[in-house]
Amino acid sequence: MSGVADLASQWRLRWDQGPSSSSDERSVARTYRASELTKRFGVARNTLFRWEAQGKISPVPRDWRNWRLYTDVHVREIEDIVGGQGRLEFPSD
Repeated sequence: MSGVADLASQWRLRWDQGPSSSSDERSVARTYRASELTKRFGVARNTLFRWEAQGKISPVPRDWRNWRLYTDVHVREIEDIVGGQGRLEFPSD
């Protein structure tokens, strides 16, 4: 469980620091909200939650609001489940 806490802590630190162009930003994993993944893969939010509960995807870390923070690892696991749908890249901000 410490890995989950570590990821959430890193995310909070990044949030507190605001936008940055430092190289440290590369060490923080990209995170996705459930709404982003539901749009990308065309599945319901409850489906993502059920897959997590059933162990089909790795446990998802949470932020300080208890919102799930999916990572690239979760994206790959979901791609495997849905048969490769949704492999399009997210638009860059």
